[in-house]
Amino acid sequence: MDPPDSPASPEGRVRLRDLMAHRGPDDAGLWEGEDRAWWLAHRRLAILDLTASGHQPMGTEDGRFWLTYNGEMYTFRELGQELRAAGVAVRGRSDTEVALKALAYWGASALAKFRGMFAFGFLDLGRDELWLARDRLGKKPLYYWVSEDRRRFRFASELKALAEDPQVSPALDPLAVEDFLAFQYIPAPGTIYRGICKLRPGHRLVVRRGGDGRVSLEEAPYWRLRFDPDPGMSREAALEELEARLLEAVSLRLVSDVPIGAFISGGVDSSLVAALMARLVDRPIQTYTVGFEEEAYSELPYARQVAGHIGSDHHERIVTPDAVELLPRLVAQYDEPFGDSSALPTYLVSQFARESVTVCLSGDGGDEVFGGYDSYVAMQKAGRMSWAPRPVWRLLASAIPSHHVYHKRLRLMALDEGRRFTELTGIFPSWERPSLYSRAFSEVLRATRSRADAPGPAERFLPLFEGLPDSATLLDRMANQDIHAYLTEDILVKVDRASMLNSLEVRVPMLDHPLVEFAARVPARLRIAGGEPKHLLKSLARRLVPPQVIDRPKWGFGVPLKLWFRGALLPYARRMLLGPDAISGALLDPRAVAFVIDRHQRGGRDFNHQIWLLLVLEHWCRQHPAALREFSASKK
Repeated sequence: MDPPDSPASPEGRVRLRDLMAHRGPDDAGLWEGEDRAWWLAHRRLAILDLTASGHQPMGTEDGRFWLTYNGEMYTFRELGQELRAAGVAVRGRSDTEVALKALAYWGASALAKFRGMFAFGFLDLGRDELWLARDRLGKKPLYYWVSEDRRRFRFASELKALAEDPQVSPALDPLAVEDFLAFQYIPAPGTIYRGICKLRPGHRLVVRRGGDGRVSLEEAPYWRLRFDPDPGMSREAALEELEARLLEAVSLRLVSDVPIGAFISGGVDSSLVAALMARLVDRPIQTYTVGFEEEAYSELPYARQVAGHIGSDHHERIVTPDAVELLPRLVAQYDEPFGDSSALPTYLVSQFARESVTVCLSGDGGDEVFGGYDSYVAMQKAGRMSWAPRPVWRLLASAIPSHHVYHKRLRLMALDEGRRFTELTGIFPSWERPSLYSRAFSEVLRATRSRADAPGPAERFLPLFEGLPDSATLLDRMANQDIHAYLTEDILVKVDRASMLNSLEVRVPMLDHPLVEFAARVPARLRIAGGEPKHLLKSLARRLVPPQVIDRPKWGFGVPLKLWFRGALLPYARRMLLGPDAISGALLDPRAVAFVIDRHQRGGRDFNHQIWLLLVLEHWCRQHPAALREFSASKK
């Protein structure tokens, strides 16, 4: 939205839209209101109804309501029938039309009927207001910005479309840099830029334009995940319901007018999804995986076993250390520092799959929803060691050098459970980060935190961990935090950006919201049983995939950076981070950076995640040097 007396040019609006052409290579649209104040722009990746009737932005016949919509609604046919029964005209086969007519007819209550992944802007010219909404778990992204005088408003699927708008003039947020170093991502509603926000998953934002031309913003959740375990639920009943719900979730995600395949990593979750997909179709499904030459890190043999077992048409490729040359492109695509190194193989498998399909199913979400992480078991063990007061653990930690592996374990035992879980699953812990900062950045960070009265990273997720009823178990609290933080801000961001850079749509059956709500009713004793993470999901998988895939250590979609940063990529890391062209020194102390690299090279403690984060930050700083002016000036 712009003031009617000073609208942006159509050419400028098209330029910003086309920064996201990779998200929608099949069609493009621009709609402007009569006074050109309200405007919507869209890039389309055609999945359902490939005809022009799916063109966006899409308006109702009377011109009152307009929609720009990113995602898929899996129950659009049923919802369309419900609308027709109510007398609403639905003419095409597009889920976008169904979403538009549903919002126009039912208003905000339509969101409760939506089942899928989506982010949209819905404009009601009759009320002079705009609604933004994201799906319940944040599979699709949405960013927004409002000017200081509140006469301009922007929203977009990617941060770059806002950051490069000449009206926005973004400035780096030092609190976001600290969050990135703590978590490897920047939690919502924050972004790397002050003033630009992420709309949180499961939320709706209402933007109203007043008579003076200024907008007001009202954000509220339309969905909450409630952990309410059924203590009487039996293993057999839980397993039966799990199979039925997951089968339905996979089936819904097979609706497509373009070719569809599946990722299989050789792990439990993706293998289970692919096996159910194979059961539902009458031809061999297409499966895709990438692996590494380093056998200890490559899951290719397990993926092959799964593919052979389900009879898929399987495709695989090898990732080598020179793939790190893609890092600048990935940093540019993610728009803000994002440190999950598995973005690299995710991008490559998406690129690979896009050669033959337009949609892929993945197994993401199974670990968070069904209790699959080793950290959950570690936290349960730590809870049984809480016989000593926390000051005792602090005293023991102070007697051990900070770089020693046991120092972190003792420091963790000195924390309450909520902070312990956040630090356990983070990258640079709170007791190491201050030594990493340059003097200039430390000063600005301290002043910013004081003005904002903002919690530190270790406290950021306490409302998620502690906000459940007293009856909630430790596993419930950890799952609630991971679902609303790590899953939405790391895993789903990684998959969305890496896949959409290749114009590939990825669908996530494990995060079908009725399935997630079911999992929140499953007692903790069935999610982790006998020390086995993800017990219920593995029990189902044993019926469908080879046992070797299930009964093995968990690997994740990792990259052999531990070896690469002690070998082929060590010179690259030193050159990028410590060479004469390094620019992140405005934020970081080069001596601390050198210490991290040296400690990793010597062996012992593994710093590969930390080095990758520092490289991502360095590349981001090189791509956005203007963002460092404040800290460079302070340094002088």
